[in-house]
Amino acid sequence: MGWKAKQCEPTSGSLCAHGNWTVFPVEPSVPSYNPMYTLNGEDWIGCTRENDGRVLEAGLNTYDMSSCDVLDGGWDVLLVDHTLAFKNTAVDTWIYWTLCLLVIYIVRSLSYLVVLRLHPAEDQKACGARGKAMNAVKMKGAWGGVPAVDVSTRSTNARTAGACLLTWVLCVLPVWNTVYVTVEEQLFFLGVSMYVLFYAIMWYMSTHTEDPPLYNMVVATVLLAVTRLYTGAETPYTPVLMWAVGTRTLMKLRNTYWSRIVATTVMLDSFLLSLLAVLGFEYSHLYLILIGALALIASDVLEMA
Repeated sequence: MGWKAKQCEPTSGSLCAHGNWTVFPVEPSVPSYNPMYTLNGEDWIGCTRENDGRVLEAGLNTYDMSSCDVLDGGWDVLLVDHTLAFKNTAVDTWIYWTLCLLVIYIVRSLSYLVVLRLHPAEDQKACGARGKAMNAVKMKGAWGGVPAVDVSTRSTNARTAGACLLTWVLCVLPVWNTVYVTVEEQLFFLGVSMYVLFYAIMWYMSTHTEDPPLYNMVVATVLLAVTRLYTGAETPYTPVLMWAVGTRTLMKLRNTYWSRIVATTVMLDSFLLSLLAVLGFEYSHLYLILIGALALIASDVLEMA
């Protein structure tokens, strides 16, 4: 869906050729292009660098694809047998910068939640009235008994959840999963999208608690954003995000209380970790042992805090 396709026959001087244009010509051939040429109604010109090694041929109805179109122009190319499929998977500039700002904000919010977990006494003293309710009596709700939270912290969490949902909208709605080449990457994107959405619903249902399911929603939102920006499941941030989700999962399993929300989120976390390990982890799977050990150490530290 959304991909254009053309017959492309293999040639000796390039990956393949269609009519009078070639794909990835090799030396001594030089890529040529006509800036007015479009392919199937889509603007084919992706590379905007002046020193790209191409030759301007204004009189020819041609545009030879070069590595610059893929690396700088945002085009993805897939050659299957004698068919070349291509699509511009680049993110619009305004969406790109909006996602960057949103990710910075929600990561900063995550650091605030971690600091609040590690130093609750100092935070309560510094925040004054804001921290008075942090050690309130346990409230019995639909999800089980957990400490109550004050209004100020709930407001901060609401803004973070709103930023996560806006990021979800910008990543999912414009293109859905049509920018991904393989079925596995589409499945990965769908799984992460549903994970964030389920966590948002559960966060809304448990906003009265001190420890709502916000940590994992933040981490999964960052994962969703980088998956969209990289247009693939394998990203350099996968090990760090796996460590964060694994740490959180181990902490839930050590909880002294067990409720429906804990059981539900543990199953969701296991699902996400499975997706990351099978589809998103490009390194040797032996490193998963190291990530698991680091997650165990981090959960020990947070549990003692």
